[in-house]
Amino acid sequence: LTSDNNGTLSVWTVPEFRLIYQIQGNDMVRSLTFSPDGQRIYDSRGAYCNVWEPDALLQPDDLDREDLSSTQDTTFSEPAAMTDEAGRAQITALICDAEDRFYCCGKDNGAVVLHDIRTGERVRKVYGHFKFASVIEMAWSVTSTYIASADDQGRVIAKRLRKPAGEVTAWAVYPLLDFRPGEA
Repeated sequence: LTSDNNGTLSVWTVPEFRLIYQIQGNDMVRSLTFSPDGQRIYDSRGAYCNVWEPDALLQPDDLDREDLSSTQDTTFSEPAAMTDEAGRAQITALICDAEDRFYCCGKDNGAVVLHDIRTGERVRKVYGHFKFASVIEMAWSVTSTYIASADDQGRVIAKRLRKPAGEVTAWAVYPLLDFRPGEA
């Protein structure tokens, strides 16, 4: 995994050093790493942490690793895919619950999305700010009952949450506060 001074990330095969995936960016990358399972890429640019999950890193379970290591060819002989980071909403704020079981991320498209920490799976979109507003601050109560966020347009939203319990299998979200103090 490499990055250049223009912010482009490149994923290479080893030991052949063939390019298998590339993500073009605009900002200088300060830090980058693979996830422990090797299926995601994390990079820090400016005030953002990006998470990428390129299909080129996903490998079928039925591959025999010993056979692969003895051949010169790799399973990634297709041309590298290029992705422009402008096409996806970027995470601009992140908060975990007190039990470290869930996290919410605020995005630059105004969405506030709940995820399961163990799997990284999206649980649900909790609510949204305006489409062209970036969520810049988030807070979650110690009891995981209330969540609040503020955007760069000066809007503060708070919601009451109810975790799934018994027969109910989905998170419930109730309005609490939608406030615009004046200026951003």
